[in-house]
Amino acid sequence: MSANALSEAQLSRVLIVDDNEDDVLIVRDLLAEITTRHFDLQWAPSYDAAREALSGHAPDICLVDYRLGEHCAIDLLQEFSGGAVPFVLLTGVEDYEADAAATRAGAADYLVKAHINAPLLERSIRYAIERKRSQQSVLASELRYRRLFESARDGILILDAATRKITDVNPYMTELLGFSRAEFLGKELWEIGLLGDARASAEAFRQLQADGFIRYEDLPLETKAGGRWDVEFVSNVYGQNGHQVIQCNIRDITERKRAENALRVSEARFQSIVANVPGTVYQFVLGPDGSVEIPFVNEGCRELFGVEPEEIQRHACLVMEAIHPADRPETQRLMAKSAQTLSPWRWEGRIKLPSGKTKWIQGASRPRRLPDGGTLWDGLLIDITARKEAEEERDRFFTLSLDMLAIMGADGSFKRLNPAFEATLGFSNAELMARPFVEWVHPDDRAAARKNLEKMESGLSARFENRYLCRDGSYKWLSWRTMPFEDLCYAVAHDVSKVKRAEAALHKANDELELRVIERTAELAKANQSLSAEIAERQMAMGALREAMGALQKAKAEEDQAREAADAANRAKSEFLSRMSHELRTPLNAILGFGQILQMRSLGPKESEGVAQILRAGRHLLQLINEVLDIARIEAGHLSLSREPLEVAAALRESLDLVRPLAAAQNIELVNTCDGDSAQTCHVLADRQRLHQVLINLLSNAVKYNRAGGSVTLRCTLPETDFSPSRLRIEVIDSGYGLAPEALEKLFVPFERLGAERSAIEGTGIGLALCKRLIEAMEGRIGVQSEPQIGSTFWVELPLAERTSMSLHPLDEDPALPLTLQDIALATQPATLLYIEDNVSNLKVIERLLADFPHFRLLTAMQGGLGIELAQQHRPDLILLDIHLPDILGDEVLSRLQSCAATRDIPVLILSADATQKRIDKLLQAGAANYLAKPLDIRELLRVVEEILRKRT
Repeated sequence: MSANALSEAQLSRVLIVDDNEDDVLIVRDLLAEITTRHFDLQWAPSYDAAREALSGHAPDICLVDYRLGEHCAIDLLQEFSGGAVPFVLLTGVEDYEADAAATRAGAADYLVKAHINAPLLERSIRYAIERKRSQQSVLASELRYRRLFESARDGILILDAATRKITDVNPYMTELLGFSRAEFLGKELWEIGLLGDARASAEAFRQLQADGFIRYEDLPLETKAGGRWDVEFVSNVYGQNGHQVIQCNIRDITERKRAENALRVSEARFQSIVANVPGTVYQFVLGPDGSVEIPFVNEGCRELFGVEPEEIQRHACLVMEAIHPADRPETQRLMAKSAQTLSPWRWEGRIKLPSGKTKWIQGASRPRRLPDGGTLWDGLLIDITARKEAEEERDRFFTLSLDMLAIMGADGSFKRLNPAFEATLGFSNAELMARPFVEWVHPDDRAAARKNLEKMESGLSARFENRYLCRDGSYKWLSWRTMPFEDLCYAVAHDVSKVKRAEAALHKANDELELRVIERTAELAKANQSLSAEIAERQMAMGALREAMGALQKAKAEEDQAREAADAANRAKSEFLSRMSHELRTPLNAILGFGQILQMRSLGPKESEGVAQILRAGRHLLQLINEVLDIARIEAGHLSLSREPLEVAAALRESLDLVRPLAAAQNIELVNTCDGDSAQTCHVLADRQRLHQVLINLLSNAVKYNRAGGSVTLRCTLPETDFSPSRLRIEVIDSGYGLAPEALEKLFVPFERLGAERSAIEGTGIGLALCKRLIEAMEGRIGVQSEPQIGSTFWVELPLAERTSMSLHPLDEDPALPLTLQDIALATQPATLLYIEDNVSNLKVIERLLADFPHFRLLTAMQGGLGIELAQQHRPDLILLDIHLPDILGDEVLSRLQSCAATRDIPVLILSADATQKRIDKLLQAGAANYLAKPLDIRELLRVVEEILRKRT
């Protein structure tokens, strides 16, 4: 046999039982001639060896000689034929009695050795193996069926189809009805009460014979003991061993019926609860394709949303559209997270009703995954408007209070602080809350502080004083009053440092007085002066003490009065600056606007110089206003900073590039020694825009106040000497005239120019004061060293940050603008613009600007209501909107335009003298296309108008 034939042939393990070795060799040679199988031969030369082989690893077939010494093959067959091994009997002579005996003993075949050939032997072996496997398969199938029949938890009856009598019943059926097996056998179904009387049973059998199958969904059944069960009855007909039988399956559905009844009761109870829940109960489905559906919502939606339940179910998007635009992104983020992680969804936010009213709602729901991959939330929405209004009122009191208000936890750390803490101690509230209360207390006061904390933890109120660390390293005395409530402690603190200093001064005066009295007494004793002189001296000392105490009390009263006056002055200053900013920016808009329009036209040399002077003066005034406002914001704690790791080298290069034109004009050399320095790879933690502002201010000052042909050098150092410096120092070194020591004290004072106001150098006197406040707001330091006639070095130190893949982005440059009005006119299509503005000068600026653009049609309105009407009637391509209008604020005008179907798609460009970032962000989030602060840059205005109109077309 070839290797391929061996690999494809079946392998059979053969045991030859024969005491004649020659016969074994003959059989082996015959098996070798068979090509359809491959045989693994084993020889047992005796009866005992055969028994041992058959008891171990059983072969696929056994070829056994009839005569085995003292034994006979029949004995071996009777012992092992009941197993899995088929036997083929081999004999030397034909003996029909032996053949019959072997067949009765279980032999698969009987072969005479003299007549055996390879095909006959192969056929006999194959028949014996296949027959044995078939028998085993039938037995296994019958065994599996019987096990299922016996263990089934449904009642099963087997009937003869001809006689309709029960021939078999499983144990569960006898258990179900209480009858014994004998009581079932030989009976018809009607006799045990399954199908009523004999007539009903006969009708059921006719239907069964016609259809081959019958089914009863709900059949009452009575047990032998008189009990009652509800069952499901299924019967079908099939053939078995040449005749038809009927199988009846009876399933107890009593518990299912009870569960269905309980479910109906539960459903009714659920509907009653849902109808009376104070809120909106709903089901929300987010499909795998992003579609939304609300399959259920109770009638509470009518009160919460002002919409009928049927309307919400038909248009599920009504709920999402009702969410306030400012809260919608957070809502969608939380929903996406809940859908992804199947975590509970909890949310608080605002909705806007069709009536225009805003409500606060609170939502809670639990998601579950649907078979199609979608997500379903079961949830509840409740109206929390009243609670939110109360919280807002409480928060306003907390935030605006001049007292230092705090909430502390049981762990001894702050949970919430009002702004008065930052104003008093200099640390941010985030820094104060990051460490336990006791760590900020003076080391000498910590033991007493811990005792007071223990007292508060036990639920007792407390009054105490201790010294508290400030940002500048000093300590201030704070007087505390605490009141515990539940697991929190509410506290009020007052800065009593001045009182403590006054008390210390008083104690010192008393001590000095006592020392003087002692010394005087000793002198009097030594001099043996008279007692009257001693008394007089004491009276004089007491008088001095009373005068000192009176002076101390008067000084304290004057100090309190001065503090109140300073606070009032600061408030008045902030309000004055805010109002003056708007009042100055509005006329400046007209001045700079008309000046820019004139500058863009062909003018004579004298007229061009006059216009340039107007624009230079106006921009100088605008710079002064902006710097003063920045200082006011810093002092009020309203300046918004975004600190991030910034690459120092990039920031320095960009700042130098901006100052190069000024330096070139004055023949000043700029030197950057940070290139090639190890410090150039450093990153500092700072606000990108404000750092540029400080660097440009210092560099421009170094250029302006330098000598002709001088130099300005940039240098970076790591001032610490240890192995892990925490700050980077940036130095701006000039070769100017330097500063006198007495001038350095006034250098960072607002509006103090140190005599430069009498020179031709332009300046406001507040640039360095603003730099100092900006650097300190970024947790840095700023300073100066200067020598007269040699030069000055201004330095800035900022915290180092970890190196990141981020780099400082260059300042955004203005996109290329058309050089002339004619270029701009050719760049846009005909369009209608509506300008809503109450200031006549500002209206005339825009009217004059657009007069040279015949493709622009300008409509104007000096009131918000009139502007809305004109927008609805004419539907302009762009609306220019001022914020401060006489009848309606610009915020409300924008909201009405957005809510009206006729105007919601019209872009709105805000033009306002209110340049606060908070106001800008609010209006952009409300839907404004862009926001330009007055005074306007005409070229920027035209560029933005062109960009918006291009997008619209």
